[in-house]
Amino acid sequence: MSKSLKEIYKTFAEIGPYGLTDKGTTHSYIDVYEELFVPFRDRDDLEIFEIGLGSGHSLLLWSEYFTKAKITGIDISLQVVAAVSAHPRISVIKGDATVPETLNKLGPFDLIIDDGSHRVHDQLGSFNLLYPRMRAGGVYFIEDIDSSQSIEKIRQGIPNCEILDLRNLKGRFDDVLAIIRK
Repeated sequence: MSKSLKEIYKTFAEIGPYGLTDKGTTHSYIDVYEELFVPFRDRDDLEIFEIGLGSGHSLLLWSEYFTKAKITGIDISLQVVAAVSAHPRISVIKGDATVPETLNKLGPFDLIIDDGSHRVHDQLGSFNLLYPRMRAGGVYFIEDIDSSQSIEKIRQGIPNCEILDLRNLKGRFDDVLAIIRK
């Protein structure tokens, strides 16, 4: 039986060779992702795109959970761990996800996770460029929305989004996730 996302995340946290992402420590997203990722888990043609990589640990987390997925990540500064660069199903791009030319020839995607600059202008800019590149039935996530003002700007810019305000769980000012289904 396959491990749950929460179990894989816990393994990464305890003894994982790749280290940790902040998606279940600083933030409260693992339980949300666990629920929303299940329908995508075993798809052979799954395409995942993540904006903002840090050292790339979340790409490795996705690769453990989605064992058949093609995973692409983008960051303006690539400092990913060697395991990311060597992984056969992960590719990384150095670039800015708010610049249309950077995204040429990318997609279509099923899951997009924006963990980039955390600036609402960039979050909306990336969304406007990438959402059209999503397949029907896909889900777009915007992590770390940093204020009530930003929440309102996201709601205005993406009227059909669902906002999950998780700030009360860990006392984080930016523990807010937008979910947009296509």
